Amino acid sequence: MASRASEAALGALGAVAGGAAFALLVPAAGVERLAVVGYAGYGGWGALLIRADLRDRILPNRLLAGITLWTVGWLTLVRALAGEWRAALWPILIAALAFAAAFSLWIAARRPAARPVARPGIGGGDVKLLPVAAFAAVWPFASDGVAEAAAWLLAALAVAFAVAGVVAFATGRREIAAGPAILGASWLALAATAATAVPAATATAAAAGILGC
Repeated sequence: MASRASEAALGALGAVAGGAAFALLVPAAGVERLAVVGYAGYGGWGALLIRADLRDRILPNRLLAGITLWTVGWLTLVRALAGEWRAALWPILIAALAFAAAFSLWIAARRPAARPVARPGIGGGDVKLLPVAAFAAVWPFASDGVAEAAAWLLAALAVAFAVAGVVAFATGRREIAAGPAILGASWLALAATAATAVPAATATAAAAGILGC
């Protein structure tokens, strides 16, 4: 009972943090304001996954299913309600590419020839988590700026895994906890893209001013 209560409290705290982070980072209008609910769920499920990975070195399927169904389902619904079908497809494409890349790395790491050299901390759970993390990182910028968001995600993943590797080395662990690195990278990429992206309307107005239109 106490374990369930602590899990519920952690999930609620993560949900509040996730929703607040999205609301602060991404200016939304109209029906897109409903996206805060999707990111609240992403934050809540993500907090539970981080605890599970750090404590048990595993990402439970029930939590992976929860974060995927909630995040992808809700945010795709928001795009559909806004009538932005093309924008709804870009995050799904990026997620599919992320899955293909993660699955390839996972297969390569399982080859016997690779094991004596290195043992990455990428497991089957991480392969399932990366697509939804990529989806969440690029979703707000699917209308314009998806390429920039994807580039920031790659950079954030590199930084997050480097930090996780240093932490693992310093603590004497043979494997890194990839789950927290993936989730942290997605939020870092979202923040970086939001801070550097120039809205299309603003860019158009600036260009008109320069040209004297």
